[in-house]
Amino acid sequence: MPHFRVFVISLCLLSFSLEPGPHAGSLPAVLHVNPSREITFLNSLPDYFLAGVISAQPMSFVDSQLLAADELLKRGDFKGALRYLNTVSRIEPNTVEHGAKRARVYRAMGRPDLVIPCLESAAQVSGNPATRRELAEAYLEKGEFLKAALEYEKLLGADPDPEWVRRQIVNLTRQKLFAAEAVTRPMHARQGSPQKPDAVLLIPPDSRCVIVEKESQTLFLYRNTQRGLELEKTYACSTGAQQGEKVTQGDERTPEGIYVPRMILPRTQLPEIYGTMAITLDYPNAFDRVEGKGGGGIWLHATNEPIRAYLPNKTRGCVVVSNKDIEELSRLLDLNRTPLIISSRVQYRTDAERNAELEELKSFLSEWSSCWENKRLDRYLSLYSTRFRNDKWNVSDWKVIKESVFSRAGKIKLNLALRSVIREGRYAILTFDQDYHSDRLFSKGTKRLFVARETGGWKIVAEEWELN
Repeated sequence: MPHFRVFVISLCLLSFSLEPGPHAGSLPAVLHVNPSREITFLNSLPDYFLAGVISAQPMSFVDSQLLAADELLKRGDFKGALRYLNTVSRIEPNTVEHGAKRARVYRAMGRPDLVIPCLESAAQVSGNPATRRELAEAYLEKGEFLKAALEYEKLLGADPDPEWVRRQIVNLTRQKLFAAEAVTRPMHARQGSPQKPDAVLLIPPDSRCVIVEKESQTLFLYRNTQRGLELEKTYACSTGAQQGEKVTQGDERTPEGIYVPRMILPRTQLPEIYGTMAITLDYPNAFDRVEGKGGGGIWLHATNEPIRAYLPNKTRGCVVVSNKDIEELSRLLDLNRTPLIISSRVQYRTDAERNAELEELKSFLSEWSSCWENKRLDRYLSLYSTRFRNDKWNVSDWKVIKESVFSRAGKIKLNLALRSVIREGRYAILTFDQDYHSDRLFSKGTKRLFVARETGGWKIVAEEWELN
């Protein structure tokens, strides 16, 4: 009778295995029929008998296949494990354990490209914390830091150890910043020449500029040293919850463009959500207003939530950093002077490429100055865009005003000292000290020309003037 039972059980197991494979070698030799009956095999078993091995409790067919896959994975038989998992996927394609186990097999096979899709599928079916941990770790291994942070964020309310989750978020942010710095170091070069952000064409010696990259949620601090433009430090930041450029009030997007810090607001003047400090920015600037951009109150500020600065896209449009970082940045930035560039993604070019564009813009400024000084009205006005606006006048008003000024000015003497040239995507800003003398007027101050590439070359879209 015992031999008959073995034969029947073997046939049953064989019928359940949809894809029998070759002999898999020496296996555990105990088959549990039920809690009270055991039949011991002294010989090797083929892998399709694994469905009944390992458990002392009755189980579903799917569970038996999953256990069999686990056993084969332990023994390094990856193809055999996948065979069982394929069976499960046909019967119950949304089984959470199936996706997680398949990911472990691919990881063991050295196929990280297949691990993430399996874990993503498993995480969609169930918010199992263990699966989300695995998915976050897989993203991290691939260098997808923001996706990893988002998975850890989902764990904050579900994981039994939320403090561990917070530490993981901070640690992966450190790794992200290290990777971001590596991109801008001399190793990131073409033909042996280090590449630098193409937004910064000229800033004064020993001065700084800030670049916020929305794609990586990173704030870069650059400094113009004796060796040229160098990355000084990187900071974690969070920008608007919605993707794209800011257009209107309340759209929860962070603007993209060139700005300057205007004012520092201490904790005592702020609601609690702004943390220890806020630095206001001049959004919308003159170019934004020409383009019809709306909204306001875009600041660089801290937060009362310790983890917020380390999570991507957690603001209503501002740029948020930690309390410690805002205090450090406030000591390094010069109000109304330090450029703060916000970009979707930082582009890099060699010094030669950047210098070529700088010379082009210097030449444009020189021609503009010469036309003004020599009262070449038609050529002077041709350097202005048909879109030109300042706070009071459009291009037609500007033409009337300049015709009047040129006719009455007498001899004009103009001295310019270029301070900075910054560009971002659609436009550039030339900032310079301007010393104007004529028979009727003397003025000295700082001017900013907002220029854009249009038909016929660079054109002035807006300008700002501030008397000293």
